Amino acid sequence: MVRTTSPLLERYLAIRVLVATVVLGSILVTQVVAQEVLRVRPLYTLIIYVLAYSLASIFLYLALGFRNGLFYLQFLLDLSAITALVYLTGSYRSPLSMLYVLFIAVSGLTLSRAGLFRLAATAAIFYGLMVLGVLFRWLPLYASEWFPVDPEPAKPALYNLLLHLTAFLLTAWLVSIPAEHARRSQRQAVEEHQKLRSTQEVLQFVVQQFPAGLVLTDARGRVSFVNSTAQAILGSLPGADDRPWWERLGMALDEASLQTESAWHFRTAPIQGRTYDVQGSRFLDATQGSFWWLWVLRDVTEDLKRQRQEQLHARMRATAEMAAGLAHEIKNPLAAVHAAVQLLARQSRPEDREVIEILVKEVTRLRDVIDHFVRFASPAPLDVRVFPLARAVEDVVRLAQMLPTGDGPVQWLTEVLPESLTLRADENQIKQVLWNLIVNALQAMPRGGTLRLKARQEGHWVHLSVQDTGPGIPPERLRTLFQPFQPSSTGGLGLGLAIVYNIVQAHGGYIEVTSQPQQGTRFDIWLPSGMV
Repeated sequence: MVRTTSPLLERYLAIRVLVATVVLGSILVTQVVAQEVLRVRPLYTLIIYVLAYSLASIFLYLALGFRNGLFYLQFLLDLSAITALVYLTGSYRSPLSMLYVLFIAVSGLTLSRAGLFRLAATAAIFYGLMVLGVLFRWLPLYASEWFPVDPEPAKPALYNLLLHLTAFLLTAWLVSIPAEHARRSQRQAVEEHQKLRSTQEVLQFVVQQFPAGLVLTDARGRVSFVNSTAQAILGSLPGADDRPWWERLGMALDEASLQTESAWHFRTAPIQGRTYDVQGSRFLDATQGSFWWLWVLRDVTEDLKRQRQEQLHARMRATAEMAAGLAHEIKNPLAAVHAAVQLLARQSRPEDREVIEILVKEVTRLRDVIDHFVRFASPAPLDVRVFPLARAVEDVVRLAQMLPTGDGPVQWLTEVLPESLTLRADENQIKQVLWNLIVNALQAMPRGGTLRLKARQEGHWVHLSVQDTGPGIPPERLRTLFQPFQPSSTGGLGLGLAIVYNIVQAHGGYIEVTSQPQQGTRFDIWLPSGMV
């Protein structure tokens, strides 16, 4: 069981032991040194009584902890000690009866208004019983040289009783006014402190968990605070141990600029494949009269990637609309030309037939180009259904293995995890995506190599990847790789990857490509496994 403590009770007990030792001890010294002044032998017993119950209370507090009953017992014990002291020093004539008033006034530091009135009433009961006991001879009047026995004690006794009762209640009322105000102010201060502490904890949590990195520096660039996000960013950069934080980001900061500029914005070059946006703002600390800089570090890699995807999607949509318009304008005249050329071929002379066959062949090729335009600009509606992905991968791979592979063998590595993995999508279009990527991979490895095709479940997504070991794609081509009509090493129309991109977008997925010179290229596709 957890032992509760009360600093208030601890102070109360300590003060009482001190008062009992000093005040009552001084009386003891007075009796020993000057016995003719005040010969009150029972004071020895009273001193021992006060110290005994003080030590007993301390022992109970240390053993049991804070208890309300123990707290209120102290007031009763103190009232009994005061009453005994007043009785021994003249009863209703004792000048020490003012100790009641002093005790009630001091108790205002610990008790509420209602508690003070209860204490005043209890003090009146103790004092009244003592006076009535002496008045009605229930208690013998303790006589001394200073306080002889009064032959007619009734009148002064009753007068003192009424006077003290009024003084007790009036003291409780007067003390309770500032005490209650002070207690209310203290309670409000505690509540405000708790609110402030709670707000500080919330702000500290927000700052530490803020998705952007926060760095606080003085006007010379010396770091005063770094949140957890900034620590993660800066800790992952090269030179984390021996270079200032801004140099790790490729920033050129100097003390003169920090003193004159009021804002700073910088975007880093790609560092380990990540791009960071750094914004700094200078502000004045009015309490100290000094300037500080707050730096915000954001990883904008995904934002830039998303912007490029949106720009590519917009360009491809515009290109598709243009291709659809061109196909519509050319298709009908081309059909007439094709029919006329075929009629001309049947009516031509033998010596002209070779030229006309070339013309027929080129018109047919041009018609195929228009058909590709139409399929790119107006893709077929999705025929969505659930199908086993392993079956689709096996069908495409079996067909692709029949293609010529150039001068060297190709090692095929396929993996579908789990083998029962299913996908809700258009099966034919997903096969078209895999086919186009596999054909591109084979064309990138004319001397053979390794082709890896993987499919696996990743949460609510299905991850497809096609990787080759070819020479890689030049960096300048990566930004425009999925745009239509890109140059092709095979002399094609450059629509294969554009069609792949359109199909992936139509299924609510996204595609990424990574390529390293002389190490190969990998296409990664993520499709929602339960697409509606």
